[in-house]
Amino acid sequence: MRPLIAQLGADLPRPRAVIIGEPTSMTVIDAHKRIDVYRTKITGKEAHSSLPSLGVNAISVAAKLIGEIDRMAETSAATENDQRFEPPYSTMSVGVIEGGTAANIVPQHCAFRWQVRSLPNTALDAPRDLAAFAETLLPKMRDVAKDAAIETEGQTSVPAFTAAPKSDAVALALALTGANRTSAVSYATEAGLFEQAGCPAVVCGPGDIAQAHAADEYVSIAQIEACLKFLEDLADRLRS
Repeated sequence: MRPLIAQLGADLPRPRAVIIGEPTSMTVIDAHKRIDVYRTKITGKEAHSSLPSLGVNAISVAAKLIGEIDRMAETSAATENDQRFEPPYSTMSVGVIEGGTAANIVPQHCAFRWQVRSLPNTALDAPRDLAAFAETLLPKMRDVAKDAAIETEGQTSVPAFTAAPKSDAVALALALTGANRTSAVSYATEAGLFEQAGCPAVVCGPGDIAQAHAADEYVSIAQIEACLKFLEDLADRLRS
């Protein structure tokens, strides 16, 4: 999407309104959270598991770091409260972890991927906070292995979305759906990218995010019919 957006206003016309068709149950969405995905890699030292003091267990270090991420997430839950979102605070979670070679070997390597879904206008710096915690672990690790390390790199980032006041895109979606208010969601879309590029955006589409990314995900016939009416009314409005 980023290469496409870069062409708007240059090789491609700049749209007056962008409708992002994510599953919103055909409600009009004018805000969503930001998402940042990171990968943290731990380098320890291998040893035979009968002599664990001769090694640095990368999985054990990862467990401590993950515990700190959980603690940071609990702090956000206790200190943030934006009732437009569900949940009404920034969230953090670990989704993938890998490490170790055998049950009788102290693992030298471990890595995990984690994400932060932050409220718009919230100044979180989770990698910095995790790095500060990592600094408290490194001295003990390097007493055993001078090359021990904890490294975090960013992998993906999608900006938060907040529609501009009196957005033409939001006004259009409200008129087409007949709704009299907007809502916010906790997942991320391309809307923030379009809004940053000066293209008014709104999120509205059939289906429910609670039914997505599951073996039996579906969109109900009623939702598809509502979406078709939305598109027909949009075509009628453009023709007139």
